[in-house]
Amino acid sequence: MVPRVGQAVDEEETAPALLPGPRQTEEYAHAVFQEAVPKLNGATLLHRLSHRLRRRDVLDRADPLKCTFLIHEAALRMAFGSRKIAQAQLGCLLKHPERDNVTVHQRQPLPGGRRDIFVSKVWWGGPCR
Repeated sequence: MVPRVGQAVDEEETAPALLPGPRQTEEYAHAVFQEAVPKLNGATLLHRLSHRLRRRDVLDRADPLKCTFLIHEAALRMAFGSRKIAQAQLGCLLKHPERDNVTVHQRQPLPGGRRDIFVSKVWWGGPCR
């Protein structure tokens, strides 16, 4: 994991096409990386998967990261992997309201089918060291 991420006290993430990294199940993250363009070789895919899964640790540490996720409705409809993987991933996301340190907001599409510009971004906050 990037060293500074482990020192962060809060995170804000926007997700137009994927569900937030810290809340991705291993199977969902693996399916996402398998569909990467250009294709990732086995070692690179496993390295990225390992990094993605370690991002989840900051939500469960003694002083858990406070997270706000803004998820576009399209991300909820994107299919990565099998139907079983998608169902398990959405089930994991539904557990967020049970966590005091995680807030999830859904962004609706614009009226009339207009496309909105919604870029995937992650912000980490906390003391500079």
